[in-house]
Amino acid sequence: MLTSVRIKLVAEVEPEPVSAGPMGACAPGFVRDPGLCEGRTKTLGNRADIPILPPDEPRPAMRQSITALNTGRDWMDRERDFHARFHPDEIRVEMDPLVRLMNDRRDVLNRCLTRIEAAGRLPRVCLYLLAARGIEPAHSCDAARDYALKEGWQISTLQVFTDRFGVTDPLLRPGWSAVRHQIRAGFVDGVVTLTHSVISPHLDEYELQLALVEKHGEFVALVTPETAGTTS
Repeated sequence: MLTSVRIKLVAEVEPEPVSAGPMGACAPGFVRDPGLCEGRTKTLGNRADIPILPPDEPRPAMRQSITALNTGRDWMDRERDFHARFHPDEIRVEMDPLVRLMNDRRDVLNRCLTRIEAAGRLPRVCLYLLAARGIEPAHSCDAARDYALKEGWQISTLQVFTDRFGVTDPLLRPGWSAVRHQIRAGFVDGVVTLTHSVISPHLDEYELQLALVEKHGEFVALVTPETAGTTS
């Protein structure tokens, strides 16, 4: 509630200057009145009611500091959260999983090539293919080899591994297991294949194999990128 303070309006009277007291110095042209400072009503004669606001109430403590909220998050995460907070009605579109996996794979590829180039040598790769009905995938092999040679990578005729169609889990395929062995042993720097679905048509399995190859500091190169043939 508002507190009414009654003040006498005195004409043609100069207020006497007052020295600083316990409440601090008074502003020029004003007289220190302890009663007013304490919010009490002071009667000086002719009355005029002037409202005085009550003192500010203490603010409630924040549940969690901004520093704590931002711990472990980069500036892009914080910027997205800030934008989403002040634009709740805005439609947000998540990145296509294939686009995300393609970007991650290319980042790993570029880092590996930069490291190998700094070492003063050429990248060494093997080829991975799928065969249908027991027929050797000659066209796929030629396409993967041409891609590697065009990039200036080294490839041996003995470094071609093939699995048959049908077994979707890469961890159960002997050919892909041999590829991973070559990578772990350091015989090759990466593997070249036609498409991501040759490794696995299931994105969770494909992402896992990318992570396993990256774990050893090597790369996966695709003749046809993940997003080829998709519409935006």
